[in-house]
Amino acid sequence: ESASGTSEGVSLFSASEQRVCEAVALSGDERLLAAAVQWKVLVWLVSKPDAPPRELVGHSEYVNCVSFQPGREVLVSGSRDKTIRVW
Repeated sequence: ESASGTSEGVSLFSASEQRVCEAVALSGDERLLAAAVQWKVLVWLVSKPDAPPRELVGHSEYVNCVSFQPGREVLVSGSRDKTIRVW
């Protein structure tokens, strides 16, 4: 929610894109937003929501969870390929 008490949103994908977002995570300092989308992790700077996300590629199957380590800029993702990646 914003300071005015209303929810604000940013569309992550265009209406023509057929993507499923399995999970999202916000960094502790609220600077980064990560999303598990198909076999990638997409990371946006919250201050620049219109900028293209950074794509983290390394899983061979769908990513189903993402989490930031508190107090550090470390992102962890887990996948259906039975691997965990530390970014």
